Amino acid sequence: MDSSSFPVTRAEVYWYVFDKRSATAQEVALGTRMAKNTAQGHLAALEQIGILSSIGKPKLYRVQENFPEEYKIVLRELESLARSSWRLNGIEPV
Repeated sequence: MDSSSFPVTRAEVYWYVFDKRSATAQEVALGTRMAKNTAQGHLAALEQIGILSSIGKPKLYRVQENFPEEYKIVLRELESLARSSWRLNGIEPV
């Protein structure tokens, strides 16, 4: 997998949850200024591929400790782009 096939907004969601240690879809949406449905979609996709896990209702998402290395590489490559996107939108990185 390469970073061109991984959406930057999905990386933003990952890094938000990573920084906060855990977050709900509502918190991610508010913190990244994206629509709640968009945040939910990215969280669900990250959970489906084993990067995040969730508990409870509303779902509280956390980063899995051992997820596939290929995703770790892509997320590291996209980290600065995701954080730059926050700054451009007036969001202070966590």
